[in-house]
Amino acid sequence: MPRELALDLQHIYIDYLWQLVPLLHPPSHLHALDAGFDKESPEFLTVVLAIATYTTALAPNAWIDVPPAELYGFLVGCIETLEGRIKVMVAQGLSFSCLVSQYLLVAALDSLDLHDQSMLAWAQVVQMTTMLRLFEEDVSTATDLLERETHLRMYWLVFGGDKSHSCSFTHPPALRSVDFGPVTHVQPLPDEYLSAEGSLSKVPRSEAILGFRYVSRLFEILEKAEILYHAGRFRLAWDEVRATLNRFDEINFENEKALAGCERPFRLDSGDLLASDLEANANSWTSAEADSSSHNRWDRPDPYVVAKANIYMTQLITKCYISKAKQIIVDRSGYPFAPEHDHARLTRSLCEELLFILRCWPPQAVAVNGRTVLGKVRWIASHRLEQNLEDLDEHDQQVLLDMLTVFGNIEARSLVTPIRAT
Repeated sequence: MPRELALDLQHIYIDYLWQLVPLLHPPSHLHALDAGFDKESPEFLTVVLAIATYTTALAPNAWIDVPPAELYGFLVGCIETLEGRIKVMVAQGLSFSCLVSQYLLVAALDSLDLHDQSMLAWAQVVQMTTMLRLFEEDVSTATDLLERETHLRMYWLVFGGDKSHSCSFTHPPALRSVDFGPVTHVQPLPDEYLSAEGSLSKVPRSEAILGFRYVSRLFEILEKAEILYHAGRFRLAWDEVRATLNRFDEINFENEKALAGCERPFRLDSGDLLASDLEANANSWTSAEADSSSHNRWDRPDPYVVAKANIYMTQLITKCYISKAKQIIVDRSGYPFAPEHDHARLTRSLCEELLFILRCWPPQAVAVNGRTVLGKVRWIASHRLEQNLEDLDEHDQQVLLDMLTVFGNIEARSLVTPIRAT
């Protein structure tokens, strides 16, 4: 990979992806690159390659200075090289850089739908996190406040990823708060830096981390629902069922309340803002990149909107998960006193709300979140499809069709896919 391209990918990561995956301190990282540290340290070079690979996998195709026909092969080559370098690093001794690189490798594998490889690599991420003991402030290998804060951010990234995997694959979470005790949430740091264009970032790093901290708190709420479900589904005594359903209602209230408490730049409670966003972006789904063969850069979104997409989807996932869990427990136990609960009606409402929000945001803002956020959207939509398609009314069918159209628009223009013969 040419060094100029690698540097460009580092800046794209810092400008748009860092607030979703804040694995490093931007000023320190850019200073090390300017000093040519990647030419001296194989470990630092591996981290640079991991960031470049991750950015190639998630950023809209038009942002990457690689011909579209070569992009898939380029990404596969990056992944294979990264896998080899991580093996060498681990053989020399487990380090924080090993964990960072492995985490980014998983995201790249996910972007290509290589799920078996991704799941095996993810198991190593969880194991590395526990071996490095990032959840214990007095044991962590961090030597100063800055390094300690970076380690905390890594822990909460793995924590959130673990809850997403638990939700998607219906298995209990592997990293449980009850095992580790309370872990400090991330805090803002003086993260100002110069972007690739030489101007201050649109979103100061100290402010952007607030969105990530909010998502981490949402994952804590989702964890409560997941643990309650996996324990409660085997409890068929009616008094236990009643207690479990009441607890689900409390968690759902906590989830709803959390959205209202989100920091102002990332909040989604303004109808006027949504209306203006919808008007501003009404044509972007079809005209933002009409000529996909050209190498002109796709208009880059407001980084706040990128974070909003991740926050909003995470909150909706918890709401949908609780609704489905309640239905399963009631159906399995035959509990006759449960309040009326219509999971199908709720998912219909969530799908309509989700479609409206997706249309409010420019497609590139959703795309930058990669397959992670698309997976959350699909997970919600899949619950609406638990009914036979012919049982859905015309309105429901149209909503699902519109959502598929939105997905197709994002994936066709933003996600790296194999070049198939026609």
